Amino acid sequence: MIREEACPQCGGRPVREVVVRRESVVGRWKTEYEDRCCACDACGEEYYDVPQLKASLRTAADSVRAKVGLVSPERIRALRARYGLSQAQLERLLGIGSKMVVRWERGGVLPSLAASRLIEVLDDVPVAVFAKLAAKRGVVPKRDGRQEGAA
Repeated sequence: MIREEACPQCGGRPVREVVVRRESVVGRWKTEYEDRCCACDACGEEYYDVPQLKASLRTAADSVRAKVGLVSPERIRALRARYGLSQAQLERLLGIGSKMVVRWERGGVLPSLAASRLIEVLDDVPVAVFAKLAAKRGVVPKRDGRQEGAA
């Protein structure tokens, strides 16, 4: 798609929106993904506008999550909703720093592999782990974690 603006590097036109293959490092993981950016036909400069940059960062993080097997922001939110926990309560339950769950749920920070696995266990086997951790950490869930309609 051709865009109306001039290239910020040389002032040339046309500027096109292009799809390129990127290799990037997110956290400690390297990943490859398809990325959208702008490219100047006159000088070859590639650059991002703000929405493209945000999308690129999200895409790179999603690529790492899929490649490494880290839990998604949606799964973390669903777990909290299932138990009626605030972000601060989940942080206390997991024994992690303040605002980490906020960052994980926004997608800006990836949880560690260990935190991802613990969240999966809390989600998949609530009776085996959740009650013990909740009691130890002084977290009182508003719900028992059983799925609606489960026996």
